[in-house]
Amino acid sequence: MIPPQPQELTEFKRLAHGLRSGPITILDAKTFYIPNLHYDGAAPDAYFWVGTGPEPSSQGMKVPNELGE
Repeated sequence: MIPPQPQELTEFKRLAHGLRSGPITILDAKTFYIPNLHYDGAAPDAYFWVGTGPEPSSQGMKVPNELGE
């Protein structure tokens, strides 16, 4: 498998809980950079979901947290 090259994506959609960011950069197969990330912390759960396309789909996957969950 060829590792991805750095790629810039759009900022987070501003849907709820003060979520906003600068443009997101995928740095490599295990690292993404989210500048100016803001979130109010009031949602019951918060996690990252990755896949192809602009919207979450059943073909995507939840990114594990620092505990691997």
